[in-house]
Amino acid sequence: MTNEIFKSVGDYYSEKVETHGATAKGVDWNSNESQELRFSQLLKVVSEPENDFSIIDYGCGYGALVGYLEKLKYKYSYIGYDISDAMLKHARDLYINSNNVEFSNIINSLGIQDYVVASGIFN
Repeated sequence: MTNEIFKSVGDYYSEKVETHGATAKGVDWNSNESQELRFSQLLKVVSEPENDFSIIDYGCGYGALVGYLEKLKYKYSYIGYDISDAMLKHARDLYINSNNVEFSNIINSLGIQDYVVASGIFN
């Protein structure tokens, strides 16, 4: 049953990103503004954002949180995890030149990081 649910969810989000691309709508958000508002709330857990930290973005989609972290000039290393191969492809294409960023669909590869955030998985 669990595998069927994961497949169904993965297929749903793969279809979204293929239809709308690497955009807020591609991950089923209403707008870029609502997506960034969620990011600002999630990052309140980072106690000292001016210092280097590591973060797992569980349900990362196309990796929009990376763009937000860059925009605000955070110092970070990032691991994005998602079950949609299409999402991960978009994420890897967008951040191909980012040395501090990696994307995976293998849960056991995430390791231990300073923070874990999960935003989109609750949509």
